[in-house]
Amino acid sequence: MAVAIADPSGHIDMLSAGHGPMFLFRAATRAVEQFSGAGLPLGVVDGELYTPVDRLRLDSGDALVLLTDGFMERQGADGGMFGIERLTALIAANAARTAAELIEAIDKAVTDFAGRVPQGDDMTAVVLRRL
Repeated sequence: MAVAIADPSGHIDMLSAGHGPMFLFRAATRAVEQFSGAGLPLGVVDGELYTPVDRLRLDSGDALVLLTDGFMERQGADGGMFGIERLTALIAANAARTAAELIEAIDKAVTDFAGRVPQGDDMTAVVLRRL
């Protein structure tokens, strides 16, 4: 689980229950930062406290990319996974696109990589972009 609370100033409070890695594209530097969620996945232990909240700031053109591990762990015909390195490069190369187009580019690249290998996990993506 990941929760992002955004305000109009560009600040985002992020809380994650074992979700990660998450990606933050910085338009000014064209760099992709990674950060992981803390704590156990939601529902594993009763009463688990999920802190601290990460406070991020998105500047104009920045994009927060949240993906489930089905993207990174998608297997190709050779048995290898798509991986975080490919995903990071893909985000950087397509970050100027709209949020919908960025998700489409990620989905297409991962699906093409997998070829005929069946999808073994969910693939869910959310992109928050500051205009």
